[in-house]
Amino acid sequence: MSAKYTGQCLCGEIRYSVDAEPLFAGNCHCRDCQRSSGSAFIPAMIFPEPAVQISGSARYFATQSDSGNTHSRGFCPHCGAQLFARFSNMPGLLGIKAGTLDDTTRYAPLLDFHVASAAVWDVMNPDVPKKQFGPSSESKLTENEKLVTREEAEALALGFLKMSKQFLVASERAGEVKVNEGAFEHATIPAIVCVAFAIELGLKAIYISEQQAKTKGHELKKLFNKLSSKLKDAIESTVPVPSYPHFDPPRTFLDVLKTHDKAFEKWRYACEGSENLTADITFLHKLAARVQTVAAGQLPNSSSGTSEK
Repeated sequence: MSAKYTGQCLCGEIRYSVDAEPLFAGNCHCRDCQRSSGSAFIPAMIFPEPAVQISGSARYFATQSDSGNTHSRGFCPHCGAQLFARFSNMPGLLGIKAGTLDDTTRYAPLLDFHVASAAVWDVMNPDVPKKQFGPSSESKLTENEKLVTREEAEALALGFLKMSKQFLVASERAGEVKVNEGAFEHATIPAIVCVAFAIELGLKAIYISEQQAKTKGHELKKLFNKLSSKLKDAIESTVPVPSYPHFDPPRTFLDVLKTHDKAFEKWRYACEGSENLTADITFLHKLAARVQTVAAGQLPNSSSGTSEK
């Protein structure tokens, strides 16, 4: 699988690839960005620095902003093109100038900021929200994500992984067929709810350990797509896709994952009977076990294994 974002400087001496989604994307209209770019604003995307791979060496020029923070702009020493930015108040983050992307259509600004300093000839998209001054470092992250330190990330991911294993065990036990007064019965709904939550927690453990950022949400496909290509492939390539004869063409891993996307949310309210729900619990159990194995491989202090019985 290819990287999510790639780009280069004008001469090609420096190239980069990013295996993560941006934590923030916006247009800065401050005077420093105007002067450094010779234009009305700089379109920037903010990524966790560990997710960015760079070939070639950029030089950095540091300035102090009005807030007292240091802003270091990285440029190619050969052609002068600006590519990167580092911020003293946001360690672990790297800014990338969207104009250097190979595919600039991937850039979608969430905010125009420092518009109080905008040039009179600066024409902005009226559909993009505006802020007179700069966003705080907290608001540079998406609503559902917040950066943590490496130590915090490892501890948090270990906690998520441990709970994921516990919910998988609960699902397996709920799904065991038992005899009650001569009749067979098993707790299908609790089994599905627990295994879906086990997958969610496992995917979050992987994301936290890889990106050093928290994330929220129950949608399994969205959580899966936040992972790097390498880790997605490590999961997808080893989980067998169920064969459903009535589907033509055959379904892919992502197709099956999408059908279970909100399993945790929907199945826990199955008693309401508002939807015709379906689930492949065998697929979910295999996916949960694989996700836990991949998560454990990301964490140096994690013991191997997928369940704790």
